[in-house]
Amino acid sequence: MPNRFLITGTGRCGTHWASRVLQCGHQAVFRHEHSLGEPHYWGNQLGDASFEAVPLLPIIRPELSRVVLLVRNPYRVIRSWLAVGAFGANMRADYGMWSSVLDIFFPTVLASDDPVERAARFWCDWNMAVLPYATHVLRVEDTTSARLAEVVGVDDWVDTAPTNTGPGHDLTLDVWLPEPGRRLASQLGYRP
Repeated sequence: MPNRFLITGTGRCGTHWASRVLQCGHQAVFRHEHSLGEPHYWGNQLGDASFEAVPLLPIIRPELSRVVLLVRNPYRVIRSWLAVGAFGANMRADYGMWSSVLDIFFPTVLASDDPVERAARFWCDWNMAVLPYATHVLRVEDTTSARLAEVVGVDDWVDTAPTNTGPGHDLTLDVWLPEPGRRLASQLGYRP
């Protein structure tokens, strides 16, 4: 088996940055257009950085030597998702395939009509789903390019800093996390 790796998280957490550092695909192998039963094609990719792989982890984990959960401050992730219009009233129409994935694998996410609550539950449930499969958990705020490359075992990498790890978007929201999310945020070193 090749030394394949997956960098994953909630989306809006640094997977695009990780793909640039590691010179691997960004949602190249795992993306929502693939059905859950469809074989995925690695080609010459040794790794992929994709939040969309999470529902497939029980199936694909044996193919991977490393699974890195890349986390970002929950408030910044939630604000970022809301800033791009995710989890709103038209979620089912705007994100048809993904709302179906959420209904099947993460039903609590869409149980509420409140976009903030949906995004908060998504951050919590999505990260919790990765933890049993993760070989490493890295906070994007304190991870360097060199550390990321070391964790996945890549010798040829690009030194670049993640973007948008500062204060985040200028949305003034009173963002909350459900209890499992507050515990998880605390365990990951974030102040809920």
